[in-house]
Amino acid sequence: MGVVTGKGLSDLIREEFGFRPYLFRNGHGLSCGLGDVVAEFAGVAASMQIFGISKYVAVPYRSHRSFGWRLFEELTARWR
Repeated sequence: MGVVTGKGLSDLIREEFGFRPYLFRNGHGLSCGLGDVVAEFAGVAASMQIFGISKYVAVPYRSHRSFGWRLFEELTARWR
């Protein structure tokens, strides 16, 4: 529907159903995204402990790598 209307899902929900369902949907999306990030870092910690690397080293290393990659992609996308 976004292709036809030119609006996103949140805009369509807010127009059709009002502000409360819009907040519910966005809050649910935020909690799902947060759960996804927590699960990813839990997986990194568990898998690195199998190889004898401390979770207190592996998780910050991975988070800095992820942030650096996203920053690099964001900066290079402007020059394309």
